[in-house]
Amino acid sequence: MRFNTNPFPGMNPWLEQAWGDVHASFMTYARDSLQDQLPPDLQARVEEYLSVADVENDHLNDGSRRLLILDSRAGQRVITVIELLSPANKQSPAGRRQYLKKQSELLAAGVNLVEIDLLRGGTWVMATELDLYPESLRQPYRVGVVRAENVAEAELYPATYARPLPTIRVPLRSTDQDVRLPLQWLINHVYERGRYGNDLDYARPPEPPLSEVDRQWIEPFLRESAKT
Repeated sequence: MRFNTNPFPGMNPWLEQAWGDVHASFMTYARDSLQDQLPPDLQARVEEYLSVADVENDHLNDGSRRLLILDSRAGQRVITVIELLSPANKQSPAGRRQYLKKQSELLAAGVNLVEIDLLRGGTWVMATELDLYPESLRQPYRVGVVRAENVAEAELYPATYARPLPTIRVPLRSTDQDVRLPLQWLINHVYERGRYGNDLDYARPPEPPLSEVDRQWIEPFLRESAKT
């Protein structure tokens, strides 16, 4: 089975196996989506940085990116950071430590933090603790927004493959209105512009493997979608 457009109403689990390209494209399209909504003195910029993947072997994975919203009138001060999590953030001890350290530094510095986790595998690294997420918002994916003025609270969004991903509110300065980031549009755009319909074979299980609950919904759904 192959599909030229994303066959899922929400996130596509098969995209996880091409995460390097998906991540890069998603952040670029997210920047473009936000840019036209920002006040004239704010700019969205994609920042590339090195992530430690294996500290024992001194191996670095340089495929990580985050989206920064900067205030040009305040010396390019970082107002908001949008993180689309990568495997290096969640799967290696060194990568997790690096990510959590940066996460703490951002919140301590009064930066708004938006975390988008569209990867099923790996350890929980969201700024909001797992126990604070309702069960329905923990799996299979998760999105959280922590505002600089109140880091003790978070705005949580549902994210799954069975329903459209949310359009989330991205905070700026306290005097600005929120801007909006359409996650489903971004994932669909990544799928179509990346021509993943030519590469993804839905007859083969995705990586990481689906849970039994996911498999029982996804396999019949794909079979029905292939008939239309």
